[in-house]
Amino acid sequence: MHRRRRSGSGSGAGHLRHGRLFDLFRGPHFTLLALGTDTALPAVADASVRTYRGPAPEAYGPGLFLVRPDGCIGWAGEDPAGLAAYAEPLGLDLTSA
Repeated sequence: MHRRRRSGSGSGAGHLRHGRLFDLFRGPHFTLLALGTDTALPAVADASVRTYRGPAPEAYGPGLFLVRPDGCIGWAGEDPAGLAAYAEPLGLDLTSA
């Protein structure tokens, strides 16, 4: 059974080629993940957001995921416009192309 991570859930662990997904979340920053998708990532002009693109660990499934600094998934989906709408009230610039 395939369980996909959703907004509000813990980011959980996933294994990458060179480490663990959890290692990407360490620090006081947001992490924007593009997992198992060709969806274009916005150009991130904000130093408080780190990005990662790679295959989707089974626990996630494909899509875009914005992980908050507390390690919880704040937004999950495949629509960059939805991501930008979520990020704007947080003061994150994820709309630049």
